[in-house]
Amino acid sequence: HYPEAFYATYFTVRANEFDADMVSKGADFLRSELRKIQAKGKEATGKEENLATIIEVVIEAIARGIKFLKVDIYKSDARKFLITT
Repeated sequence: HYPEAFYATYFTVRANEFDADMVSKGADFLRSELRKIQAKGKEATGKEENLATIIEVVIEAIARGIKFLKVDIYKSDARKFLITT
């Protein structure tokens, strides 16, 4: 089992709506944003629905102990999520 590899791959391949600034605000903020989107029900846009999925997966990753670091122009990759130790 390699959860870090799973999440790095998931976000690299599927997370066009990933918002690093939002993720850096923590799980409580993300839960609040998720509730706002869910409260819209069928009125939520496709973009908001995609963002809700991303938020759910980020919250799951955080619950599993995965940490998301801020973008570093010297260490981050422009196209993919990296696993750091």
